[in-house]
Amino acid sequence: MSNFQFLESHWTDLAKLGDLSEKYVYSDPNTSIIKQGILSEVMVKYMLAYDGIAEPAYDNTHANRIRILKNNDLLPREIDKPEMMPLIMLLMKVKKLLIICS
Repeated sequence: MSNFQFLESHWTDLAKLGDLSEKYVYSDPNTSIIKQGILSEVMVKYMLAYDGIAEPAYDNTHANRIRILKNNDLLPREIDKPEMMPLIMLLMKVKKLLIICS
């Protein structure tokens, strides 16, 4: 049973991505990280759509979409704490490297 099964009734794509990331976590960690990245990107897009916020016409990147959510007070302020930034930046760099190496 997946930790993401609760999403199945409304967001089957999120549930599937979460399930795949769990399945690959030990057998293929690179794929697991990529699936987690896709999961977070789709989730942010859903958050924008749910709140009626259009995706930016310019600089439509995951980072900018997150910035838009933060600027609209739709994400917790803790996400901007300085101690969180190195981890977030590291995860973004790892994801880019995995995509390049795949």
